[in-house]
Amino acid sequence: MAAIDPIVTGLASAVSFGCADFLGGRATRTLGAAATVAYVQAVAIVFLGALVVATDAQVPRDGDLMLSVAAGLADGVALTALYQGLAIGRISIVAPLAAVVGVVVPALGEMMLSGPQGLPTLGGIALAVLAVLLLGQTGEEDAQAGAGNRRISYMLGAFSGAMFGMTTLSLGLVAPENATGATMVMRTSAVVVAGLIALGALSRVRASRRGLLEGGGAGVLDGLAMLALVTTATQGLIGFAAALNALYAGVTVLLGVVFLKERVSPVQGLGLMVSGFSVVLLASGH
Repeated sequence: MAAIDPIVTGLASAVSFGCADFLGGRATRTLGAAATVAYVQAVAIVFLGALVVATDAQVPRDGDLMLSVAAGLADGVALTALYQGLAIGRISIVAPLAAVVGVVVPALGEMMLSGPQGLPTLGGIALAVLAVLLLGQTGEEDAQAGAGNRRISYMLGAFSGAMFGMTTLSLGLVAPENATGATMVMRTSAVVVAGLIALGALSRVRASRRGLLEGGGAGVLDGLAMLALVTTATQGLIGFAAALNALYAGVTVLLGVVFLKERVSPVQGLGLMVSGFSVVLLASGH
């Protein structure tokens, strides 16, 4: 996997994450956010465990192990917030906002660790902030219809994005040869967090065959996406990996428009375009 071009693995993570988040959001409507995250993570662990055995991958130790566990803790919280937002909020707000914030956090972290970045990176961060402001604007009809719904969408989208950014930053510091093993450890840590959160919600879980199938599909895609992301980030391309991965929001929003008939306001559409430009600038800076 290390020999594959970073652009390929970066885009693969974006497509896989976009589809996984859409399916996870759908499953959350019947299983609940915490239970869905725990289930998705469990499926991802089984999938990644099979890969570890099949490829004889190394299990990280010492510092890499701690980074993998920390990434899993952040990821478990991030996924719970994201799935809750996708279930009760607007996909067209939650997904892009989480993606943009998920780029800014590791980009800033990399600047702190590696020193000042070039103009493309700084310009990308500035455009990402602008995109967040534009994505927070809706049409007058929507503003009158669901202020509370929009507010929770902004909150959960931004929070999950920040946690995803911490996950990417932590995993990007792992040695490249430990990519597969680190992903497995990270997912194991994440499922423990999600499981603890889910304990308080078990009595409200309404399992359905459709929800289990959607969650299972999300788990496999999530495992693939995270492995592709870690493979890209561990090549010394943390900001680059985060920027390409942010394209997942477009996939999720597109699925929402096609299958759920969601509407995107003109200003939000502009925000999506600006976020796309921010991704290009951030990627070109690496």
